[in-house]
Amino acid sequence: MSARAGITSWASWTSGGVAINAAPVDGADGALGAWAQAPALSAVHPRARRPHPSAKALVQLATTVLGERRPADLGLLLGSASGSAGADREYERELASKGQGFGSPSLFVYTLPTAPLGEVSIALQTRGPLLTVSAGLASGMSAVARAIEWVDSGNCERVLCGGFEFGIGADHLSLFLVEAGAGRRVSASTGFALGGSGDTRAALTLARSLAAPAPSSVVAADPLGFHATVHLEGSR
Repeated sequence: MSARAGITSWASWTSGGVAINAAPVDGADGALGAWAQAPALSAVHPRARRPHPSAKALVQLATTVLGERRPADLGLLLGSASGSAGADREYERELASKGQGFGSPSLFVYTLPTAPLGEVSIALQTRGPLLTVSAGLASGMSAVARAIEWVDSGNCERVLCGGFEFGIGADHLSLFLVEAGAGRRVSASTGFALGGSGDTRAALTLARSLAAPAPSSVVAADPLGFHATVHLEGSR
């Protein structure tokens, strides 16, 4: 029987800045805030060529969550309600100003919502499964719940997961490292039921709950019916 899943490290990035293994920094809605200690992209992803800011931010935060570790079997799971909306709008504006057929190839690739997570896989040289989840407002938490299920089932020893919204006027990013038999014990469930309301910040709520020792549950729901719940056991 596989060991139960636990969250061993996490980080969040909002307009207020970056928090590592701590509660998210509060900030007004807007673009991601400044991060003076951000690792240089050339040091953590030397093969990147003019990456979109969304991919750069994701690689930088993923590298910070992992520290010096580079497990080849690492699974990657990202949830996003906005997907590639920011890059899509940028590309559309470029076509409008330059004309059809003159869009930047380096920007075009990021009109796919899987591209930023693909950059993480290349930067970290992972060989584990990779999945981008789209479940409306429950996307980020659905990704975390699925990661917990992967570890609990024995399909993965460790998964980097979380929620990411970029270019929507309320950008934020939360990442969690889920591992077998270590860290703060967690369990999860997902499902579908019509109704419900919420927002995309449930993953930030999870990060805030991890910073507190008490057991808790974080629920994310979307009006279309997607929902996900992550339960945290009390810290020892």
